[in-house]
Formats: sequence, C-alpha cells, structure tokens
Amino acid sequence: MPKCKNNPKKTYKGTEPSPKGKGWCAGGMEEGVTKKGTDGNKWIVASNKNGHKRWAKVKKSTNKIKAKSPKKSPKKSPKKSPKNTPFIKKLFRGLFWSNPTYIDPSKYVYLTVKPFYCTAETLKTARRLDGWVTAPYELTEFKLKKNDVSDAVVEKIFKNYLRDNQDYIFGNHSKDVTLINTKKKHNKIVFTLKYNVENVDIKHESEYVRDMIQKNTTLGAPVFFKKINKQKIYMYLYKFGYRHTYRGVKYYNTENQITFTQWNNSIAK
Repeated sequence: MPKCKNNPKKTYKGTEPSPKGKGWCAGGMEEGVTKKGTDGNKWIVASNKNGHKRWAKVKKSTNKIKAKSPKKSPKKSPKKSPKNTPFIKKLFRGLFWSNPTYIDPSKYVYLTVKPFYCTAETLKTARRLDGWVTAPYELTEFKLKKNDVSDAVVEKIFKNYLRDNQDYIFGNHSKDVTLINTKKKHNKIVFTLKYNVENVDIKHESEYVRDMIQKNTTLGAPVFFKKINKQKIYMYLYKFGYRHTYRGVKYYNTENQITFTQWNNSIAK
C-alpha cells in the first residue's frame, strides 16, 4: 500500500472518499485545513473526543434566498370561554379580582327565609345557662299544619317582624329599603324589597342581611310567633339547614335557609 505524502509512517488505499484517498493523511496536517476528497466534496481536518485528527466532510450550506412572503396581520386569539378557564384561576379570580355586582334600584330584591319553629317547653329544656340557643340541633322542631294558622296571618306576622327589626337587619341601608310585599310560599316566606340607593354590592349585602337575621333570632330573646293549641310557638331563622344524621341528632348541611337575590325580570314599578 502506498505511503501518505505528508506522513511516510501512514499508508492509504486510494479508495477513501476523503483526501486520504489522494495520499493526504489527517494526522500530518493542522486542524482546520480543508481539501477536496476523491468524492468531489470538501473535507476538513477535525479532532475527535480523544484528540485524534481525522477527515470530516464539510456540510453544504444552502445559499438559496427565499422570497419574502407578504406580512400577515397578527391574528387575535379568541377569548377563552369561562368553561375553558382553569379551576384554580377561577377560584383566585373570584376571591381577589371579581368585580362587585351592584343591586339595580329599578328591580326588586327577594329575601326568602325558611323559619324553624319550636315550642316554649322545648326552648326551656334546651336553653343554656347563658340563655342562648344558637343551633337548630339543640331544639325539637315544631311543624306547622295547614289548619294551625292561615297564610294571611303568617304573612302579617313576618311583615311586622321585618319592619320592627329593619334598622338592625339592614344596618346603614335600613332607610333605603322599602318592603313591597310579604308572601308565604309553601313553608317559606318571600319578602319583596326595593333598594332606593345605588352602588350596593349584592354579595356583601346578602352576607350582612343573612347574618343579621340569624343573630336577631338566635343571640337575643326568643322571637315569639303565635300561640297554637294553647302552646306558645317561637321562631328561629338560620342561614343554613339541618338534617338528621346520627341517633336523631340534627347537624348542619349546606342548604341555604335564607337567600337574598335579584332576578333580571323583576322590574320595579
């Protein structure tokens, strides 16, 4: 086999595609030197990871100039619907960045309560030493029957209750709230109200009113309802409901017993 031109200690076959096929060994040349190989391509002397020199084919660069395409106006990405919004983002948005929803003075507000009734005897045995009864599971419920009291009488009792305690229940907005109607629907009482003031956040107002109604009937003196069958009946109004769960003991659940809403179609005249 013939010896390399630049290194007599090395030999070549002549069939190598690199410049070695012409007798030029990479070990006898400086790194970075380029030569044309027997395949017609350009080769360069490069070192591998062990420091040994070898021929490496130079990759052909494409020098074609691409025609510039006309610039397109950037498309606006469609806004994501609330359904596609991640849950955690919805949560933080609701806690920190939600805009307040104000009560519309041109529409009615509906305050709905579900009363809890009990007898004087039940109240006497359940009351604590401090005189307070704060939870419905401490009492035995007295359920009204249709013949016990008429709807008209119930409506009058609750109408008077709301008017007598309006300053306490509505606080700073007590002078701005007008009671339009009081209606008994099944076992609930619906108060139709009109707010004669603007910029009242309905979420804050709802929490305040519901809290005040519960405190008014649980933390103070018992609220007398009516005497039925020679029994004095008292009423309590709780924010949340209750249910029997274990050995007849009543515990709270998440069902609202006092609601405060404004419907879109409730136009005030």
